[in-house]
Amino acid sequence: PGTSALDDIKTYFEEATGVTTWPYKQHNDTTQQCSWSDLTTKQLIAAEDGTDTETPIKVNLRLIKNPQAKVGAYSATFFAHYTTTTIQEFVGDNEGYSRYLDNHVGLDIS
Repeated sequence: PGTSALDDIKTYFEEATGVTTWPYKQHNDTTQQCSWSDLTTKQLIAAEDGTDTETPIKVNLRLIKNPQAKVGAYSATFFAHYTTTTIQEFVGDNEGYSRYLDNHVGLDIS
């Protein structure tokens, strides 16, 4: 869902993990009338496919607030549905290519 609070990403991670020490910073560009927040996760452990090996990683997350952004004909909900159904139709397990999937990180908070 859309949000107007830049610290929502920090609040979400604090509530989901109980960790309150995430490296976090807010930025404001008055010339562009745009603001954003950056959060860097601590060292996460990722299990690699098909192995028991775990790899420590850090993830940088950014939440942007831009009241000047134009609203187009398509909503974020439409784009998410279109992307998901297209990937399900044309990309199988270990075959096919999706720039969307290959450029997005999935987080499982448990």
